[in-house]
Parts: sequence; structure tokens; C-alpha cells
Amino acid sequence: MVTAHYGTALNRQGKHQEAVEMWNRGINAKPASRESYFTMAEALLAEKKAKEALEVLLRYEKAKESDAPDAEAFLAHTYIQLGEYDKARGHSDNAYRLGYTLSGLRNKVERMRKK
Repeated sequence: MVTAHYGTALNRQGKHQEAVEMWNRGINAKPASRESYFTMAEALLAEKKAKEALEVLLRYEKAKESDAPDAEAFLAHTYIQLGEYDKARGHSDNAYRLGYTLSGLRNKVERMRKK
């Protein structure tokens, strides 16, 4: 978790490469732990790099030990940004099945599918 926060601090200082290295260090140390994956993906989304963020999240999907509602929700939001609404809906449904409690995701998926 420390590497995730430190990577975020480096990224905010404009030290993007150092941040990526820090996040990767955290991922390599604990491949099944989501913190560094999530913070790296979040930074990539902020830079409008949804494809790259998805790649990071899919790496986490392969490494994780169990399903988590927030991971499914994060994937759903990323797929929405990429315009892949069927995949977004699948991950949204998984998030709610796993206990995700924020209702806005389901509504957002439905709105985006109607466009």
C-alpha cells in the first residue's frame, strides 16, 4: 500500500516515470494486491489513457486471488470510457452481485447504452 501512495505522490509532482516504477515495484512485490494497480489505472484515466488503464486492470484480474466489487466497478467505469457498454454492463452486474452499494454505476451503464 505504501508504494501505491508513494507512486501517487510522485505522479502529482510530475514524476510520471518514477511513479510507474514505484507502482510496478508494488505490483511485483504483491501481485495479488490491488492498490498499486488501481492507483496506476486511476492516473492513466486522469491522463485520458483509458486503454492503458484497462491493460493495468486486466493484469490485476489475472493476478487477483478473489473477486471484489470495487475492482468490478472500476472495470465497468473503464469500459464505459472506452465505449464498450456490453463489457461495462457485465462488470457492473458482477460488482452488484458481489455487494457493490453505489447505485450510480448501474444507472450510468444504462444511460450510456441508450446513446
